[in-house]
Amino acid sequence: MGLYMEVESNTGKAELIKKLDDRVQPVCTHLVSFKKCPKGFLPVCVVDNVFFEAAGVAYSEDEFNEFNHYRDTRPKQWLYVPIEVIRQHAPGAGAYLDG
Repeated sequence: MGLYMEVESNTGKAELIKKLDDRVQPVCTHLVSFKKCPKGFLPVCVVDNVFFEAAGVAYSEDEFNEFNHYRDTRPKQWLYVPIEVIRQHAPGAGAYLDG
């Protein structure tokens, strides 16, 4: 897994990402889907790693499945985030999104 959004804090990332753009959509963990993600958006998984949170971008279905694996029991919050917001806040996004 390699593409992560950066915001100004290591905790509370889901709330901070929501504040970046009014179009960011929180999604219930049980309803999130790569295939049903709105056009122009990608799923972002905010994973609680106890001491910090990571906001991983599911830029492909394989990447989505890694974040959503049933054996990964860490607390997660899912968001559908506009791709242009991801580009602004995920260093190196072009290598993942354009290739």
